[in-house]
Amino acid sequence: YVDDVKIAEVKGTDNVVPLNIDNGENAVISVSAENAADESPRTEGKSVVVGSPTTPEIETFIFDANGANLTWSESVGNGNKMLRYNVYLVDTDTKEEVMVFQVANSSERKLTIAKKDGANGYLEAGKHYEVYVTGVNLAGESPKSAPRAFTFGVPYAPTLVDPLEFKA
Repeated sequence: YVDDVKIAEVKGTDNVVPLNIDNGENAVISVSAENAADESPRTEGKSVVVGSPTTPEIETFIFDANGANLTWSESVGNGNKMLRYNVYLVDTDTKEEVMVFQVANSSERKLTIAKKDGANGYLEAGKHYEVYVTGVNLAGESPKSAPRAFTFGVPYAPTLVDPLEFKA
């Protein structure tokens, strides 16, 4: 029920029902159980402000000969339980998504994207990629984080420390 209007009948015990409520709208949610005999009393209503999650930000991004490793900041659910994070790997030459990795919501917000090795892995040497992250909750998906662009297999540029020496 949303604001005393029955919106769905669900079989089973652990289900997700789309609420079809606009972001930012306040709604009172309650549930009941029903069998052949009758419907139970509804639970006490819980007031929620519906909203998609905040945008996570990529905090670290490092790649080496074996793949790319990234971590990102926590996304806030805005009144909804965080379900997962989506990490998008995009081939910037073709603009095609190579893969969408779905990462469970946990305190460890990190992912390793492996280099291509036969039928396994994703990253190919010399190819140009972008990676970005979104948060997903019951209301939907957050906007994309700022992308990190890289060419896999090409070393990072050294840092010029002094005109006479450099650091790799």
